[in-house]
Amino acid sequence: MNYAALFGVICFNIIIGLGAIIAIISLVASLWITVASFLLSPILLFIVIQLHLQEFQLYNVITSFLLFTIAVLIIPWTQKLTRFTYRLLAGYVAYNKRIIFH
Repeated sequence: MNYAALFGVICFNIIIGLGAIIAIISLVASLWITVASFLLSPILLFIVIQLHLQEFQLYNVITSFLLFTIAVLIIPWTQKLTRFTYRLLAGYVAYNKRIIFH
């Protein structure tokens, strides 16, 4: 085990890598949350109308189903992006292991 490489990898990952990794994971998570909210928009509109919290407007119905359609279209891309991000981060971890134990 190379202790100088270990020290360098730890310092680099704490100073630079940690912020980038947190940002990437946060972006993917926020994309999934957005897709979920778009998928739930027709259900939430139905609940709001049934509870009389808002009066019925055709504009709201069209908008909620448009958001639902967008979510259905975005799901495959979001899955591909999630898999790509996982492979990228797993490769980064493997790269760090190779540096330390080479």
